[in-house]
Amino acid sequence: MQPDPTAPDVHLLLQASVPVYQLHLGGVDVTSRFPSRPVHHSPSGIAWGYGGSGPCDLALLVMSLHFPLALDVLRTSGEVFRQHGFPLNPDAWEQHELTLAAELSEVAFEQRMTTIEQDLRALPRRSWDGQWVSAPAWQQYLDFKRDCIQTLDQHSGHVLLAADVRSWLRRRAALTTTPSLTEKGLGGKSRDLSLIVTHK
Repeated sequence: MQPDPTAPDVHLLLQASVPVYQLHLGGVDVTSRFPSRPVHHSPSGIAWGYGGSGPCDLALLVMSLHFPLALDVLRTSGEVFRQHGFPLNPDAWEQHELTLAAELSEVAFEQRMTTIEQDLRALPRRSWDGQWVSAPAWQQYLDFKRDCIQTLDQHSGHVLLAADVRSWLRRRAALTTTPSLTEKGLGGKSRDLSLIVTHK
């Protein structure tokens, strides 16, 4: 899944020492056009500049903006299994799997199970406050927090440019798909994936 090319820039501000964010497109504040941030780690709000719960939720917000949830996406494992012909009753899934193993060739059975596993990995996750978050956003937000959010000066405002976030995502994808580059070129570390941030 490719990141959304229309994701907004995220302005991080300190208002009376309280960290807040605004979303901007073309220099215009569009915060009200977007759903509220997913709350998973920090009900009290976002933060940056350290490795805690506020930075986790800020990273989850940024990744959610870049990988918004499709409206027609399957949301539960039950929907995935039903799409693949499994019965409605989860208690009968094991028997259905045994029946498939007996009816299909070994290769066809393994392909079917691999497809189901991939579909399950692609399911969105639910944040603590009940909001759905796309699988790509969920799978990358902790790395984004580590590489980009926790490295920011917590006593300053910042702008996370959408173009820079997409650049981080491209570099991360390149490192993920070519592990030899990670080992050789970066000494096994991903620390040089730091985001270029404009200080406010």
